[in-house]
Amino acid sequence: MHLLRMCAILLAGCILLLPPSVKGQGVQLAITGGTLIDGTGAPPVPGGVVTVRNGIVVCAGIRGDCPVDERAQIIDATGRWLIPGLIDTHIHWQAWYDAEGKLSQERATRAARTYLANGITTVIDVGGQRRVTPDHRRVLRGVLGSGEPAPRMLFSGWIDRRTVDSSESRDASVLARSLLDDGVDGLKIHSGLSVEEYEAIVAEADRVGRPVYGHTYYIGDREFIDHTAEAVEVGVDGVFHVLGIPPSAPDRNAPLPTEPMEDWETWWLAGAALWSYATDESMDALIRVMVENGAWLQPTLVTEQIPMNPDYYRDHPNWKHSPATWEEMHAGWPLFEGEELEQYRAAYGQMQKFVRLFQEAGGMIVAGTDGVPIPGFGLREEMRLLVEAGVPPMVALQAATRNAAVAWRWQDRIGTLEAGMAADLLILDGNPLEEIDNIAKIWRVVRAGTVHDLEVLLP
Repeated sequence: MHLLRMCAILLAGCILLLPPSVKGQGVQLAITGGTLIDGTGAPPVPGGVVTVRNGIVVCAGIRGDCPVDERAQIIDATGRWLIPGLIDTHIHWQAWYDAEGKLSQERATRAARTYLANGITTVIDVGGQRRVTPDHRRVLRGVLGSGEPAPRMLFSGWIDRRTVDSSESRDASVLARSLLDDGVDGLKIHSGLSVEEYEAIVAEADRVGRPVYGHTYYIGDREFIDHTAEAVEVGVDGVFHVLGIPPSAPDRNAPLPTEPMEDWETWWLAGAALWSYATDESMDALIRVMVENGAWLQPTLVTEQIPMNPDYYRDHPNWKHSPATWEEMHAGWPLFEGEELEQYRAAYGQMQKFVRLFQEAGGMIVAGTDGVPIPGFGLREEMRLLVEAGVPPMVALQAATRNAAVAWRWQDRIGTLEAGMAADLLILDGNPLEEIDNIAKIWRVVRAGTVHDLEVLLP
């Protein structure tokens, strides 16, 4: 049993081994009266209570089961809803590098506050470099140690053809072991790897209980190469970006672009258009192999939406809170018009269908945003788009809570509101199961037992 869970259940006065960044030590908190949606999938509990000690949930349930200490700080949440803190499983701190290619303390702090104010209590950086640079690491440690409000931060190691070939050993398994020894929370795979290399990376990660996830496809030598089925069969835990895994039927081959591969917009559209060559049978075949092997899907529908609705995202008022501008984050982003736009919309409709069928077949959906378009806001959009694709609101909520924690093997610490879990939760002014957009109606954010007012987080 995990140490934090054991202490919360067995030793009321236990000194918990929490990192210095966790606040609320020794503070007792009780949130009462709200409708509790604990993230496990259980039905909502009207008049729920969540009690907290030392940043850990002591009890979550009905008043009769969760005694409230009269000395505790009590928050009356009557008429509101309580849900677990949200987890964005796909961000890139590099998105907020300055013009000199560095992550400044000011930008990192601003991004951290913006995430938290949008209800995101944990973020998972999926990399972009073999290792986080010393300056990058120093800045993020500075944010966590500064006392500034910030989400919990997890980090990935990055393995692709380039990082393997540039490593001293030029061996994927040796590189994986090195990254894991550095303490990464998981390994992201990317372009150019073979199925044999996937298998070797998975073997290293399994030894220390870390997940492997990422891109199981790439463009190579002017063709689309998709190893998704083979990758999940050798143990890859999860697949990023539904756009990249179109299961084209064998007898329906799409024409490839004649433009050079540097023409990113053309090749993006061509990759998306492959979805128009998928059939119900080809979709079912890929879904079956993913579900049978327990592989989860992170659709990142929000990244596929931006080329169809750039004005909506570019002009959104939440940009005032972003550490970067639209132009900085979306330079070169494909924007389609006319016939190309219609082609892309048709392909997106197929992606939506795949996501719905995957979930209905028992596949686990995990929410992530690729860090776009705006810190925090993007995850709310992803949840809305999941529901729009046909995913039930409860499942969309779990995609950003319980499922996200399970995917990164943190389900004994975060993702649900149960005894022994971190006291990360949101108090909402609307029911997210009735209307998923109510996820934006945040009244308070609680991170590790510390209560945050949005007006203070984003003055």
